[in-house]
Amino acid sequence: MRQHRSQSGFTLLEMLVVLALTAVVTGIGTMALFRMTDYWNGLRIRTEMDRRAESVFGSIRQDIASLVSSSLASASVTGTSATATDSRFYGIALADDTLTLPVTAKTSEGFAAPTVITYHVKRDTVDAFGGGGAALVRSQSSPGAAEGAAAEQVVAEGVLQFEVEYTANGSEWVETWSDKAPPRAIRVSMTMAYPVNPMREQIARSYVFPVHVQ
Repeated sequence: MRQHRSQSGFTLLEMLVVLALTAVVTGIGTMALFRMTDYWNGLRIRTEMDRRAESVFGSIRQDIASLVSSSLASASVTGTSATATDSRFYGIALADDTLTLPVTAKTSEGFAAPTVITYHVKRDTVDAFGGGGAALVRSQSSPGAAEGAAAEQVVAEGVLQFEVEYTANGSEWVETWSDKAPPRAIRVSMTMAYPVNPMREQIARSYVFPVHVQ
């Protein structure tokens, strides 16, 4: 009597089903990995931008703490309001204010002397590859110095908007300041973009600085 051995194996249809399922699972895993990587990259970028914003506020806070009377510095707190555009953001009007503070600062010889500090956004022409952009600049000069004689220092890259407001009573805010007497408080609002890819991430931060003149 003959015995028939059964042959086990996969049919072509079963192989195709397994390959299809494997491709689906691999695709889902790859998408999840990309999304997780993108999430952590975004978190890292926002953390770095928050650090830069705090650095800006720290610099302004330190200068406001060193404010001196206009009678000593031959200058007073002044603020102008303006707007600018950036071709990467479809020509939208961006706050482009200027803040000037009379402070005391140490000279190269180590003596304290009246100094005029100005904060403003310096905008470079954006090239075809998206290079260039805007940076918040801190200029330092002696009272009465000629225009263009100030020493400039970049405080933060990627500052799209720099809006400054002033209050004399703590409730009403104005966009400019030209009084000899200093304001009661100064509110600075900024919009910052990631310098490497401005369209990827932007943050908006604001801070109110109380003013006490020495």
